[in-house]
Amino acid sequence: MKIYTFPQRSPEWIATRRGVFTASELGMWAASPFCINLTVAEIIEELTRLSIPHKKNAKRDDLLALLPNAQAFACINPAAQEIIDSKLGEDADGDDQPPDYGDFWTKRGVRLEPDALDAYCDHVGE
Repeated sequence: MKIYTFPQRSPEWIATRRGVFTASELGMWAASPFCINLTVAEIIEELTRLSIPHKKNAKRDDLLALLPNAQAFACINPAAQEIIDSKLGEDADGDDQPPDYGDFWTKRGVRLEPDALDAYCDHVGE
């Protein structure tokens, strides 16, 4: 693992993060980046084709759990695909402008960061 010591939001920091997945995107990946886009009818059709018994009025998730090859129907979650496309675009567009970290919570975090750092240093005795 490489550890960089650039100041946050410096040109070097921005260049290092460009086109790379960072902890800022972790929330999306904490949820499953994959999904299975089969309807109940399609799941039942596949179960029938495989001669797997199932309840007539079972819920989608219960039917999906019966499929031995459910991963064969997996696709990338649309939100995950959007992040991937965004990262690929950052790297390919040739634009060296910093990305917009402009939502309310990010701006609040940037504004409060010096206070948080002081509080942390007070807490750990540095």
